[in-house]
Amino acid sequence: MVRRLVPASVLGDLCEKLCFWGSFQRRGGWPRAVTFGWTAALFRGRGGRQFSRKDAKSAKGTQGHMFSSPWRSLGVVFAVLILGCGVEDLPPTEVSPSPERIISMSPALTETLFALGLGDRIVGVTRFCLWPEEALVLPKIGGYLDPNWEAIIGLEPDLVVLMESHIGAESRLNGLGIRTIRINQQGVADILASFQQLAEACGVLGRGDALREHVEESLEKIRVAVAGRPKPRVIVSAGRQPGSGRLLTVWAAGPGSFLDDVLELAGGVNVVPGGVAGAYPEISIEGLLQLDPDDIIDVIPELEASGMSIEVALGDWQDLPSLRAVREERVHVLGRHFLSIPGPRVAEVVEAFARVLHPEAAWR
Repeated sequence: MVRRLVPASVLGDLCEKLCFWGSFQRRGGWPRAVTFGWTAALFRGRGGRQFSRKDAKSAKGTQGHMFSSPWRSLGVVFAVLILGCGVEDLPPTEVSPSPERIISMSPALTETLFALGLGDRIVGVTRFCLWPEEALVLPKIGGYLDPNWEAIIGLEPDLVVLMESHIGAESRLNGLGIRTIRINQQGVADILASFQQLAEACGVLGRGDALREHVEESLEKIRVAVAGRPKPRVIVSAGRQPGSGRLLTVWAAGPGSFLDDVLELAGGVNVVPGGVAGAYPEISIEGLLQLDPDDIIDVIPELEASGMSIEVALGDWQDLPSLRAVREERVHVLGRHFLSIPGPRVAEVVEAFARVLHPEAAWR
């Protein structure tokens, strides 16, 4: 076997590269960089002097090579210990402290925070956060489209909880040094996962697991109640101008939307075709007549607060007597605020749909 001795200068260069391209950038920062730099100096020569080619030519035996002096031998041992033991040890993961001053940027997020038992940590909410009642007295920071940045900064939050679509707000807040987290609650599966994601970010992961289990149990009871029953063809009206006495246009829940998920779990089939523009496409009167659903679920979240009666809202649909759902009196007006909020009350939304679609089921 032929052994080839490696010049000390080469090892010194290698050690420097390990230092500044491996250790500093990826592994350990300045402390480890300094260690590697000191070891490199030992390879290069005592006192950090560069070991020159002239030195190598004038040296006897193996001088100028890897084992050319006790100092360099010590350097080799030290480097072996570092390379063998230290470099592969990743630095401990930095864990963010549990937030104590939280701002919520949507009603669903506010409800989720309260459901996780974090209401005492919330210092600000949007003007649309109406539930639970404790949220009504909290400082307001504007709305989804017009957040009040001065109010947000003034509340000194250590976490701002954002919706998935709040990309611009996230960038601005991070630029101000404010920690943020974006939460996806677009579908029912996303909502369930959001409980654990938000709980983990706030240091109460066990509560997220418990909340998810509770909601899943409620959804399972509904699934059992509607299982095996015929699935009606349904349009979910998610936006219109109620009380006008006639229908001008309807924004319906499209495939992949929150209310589309709710409808499927409630035992209905969405007749709005796939490929339409947006999660809640505008459906014309002609489009309604062409789709001709068995049932129409008319979700009017503001109805409860407006004081308008369900009978008045239902009267608008009498403008289309040829529509099957109107003719067979299968238009269902649901006027509760929570019906449009994809949060911890999602099982209540599914049950409200299921009860009107399957009134014959055994409901408690």
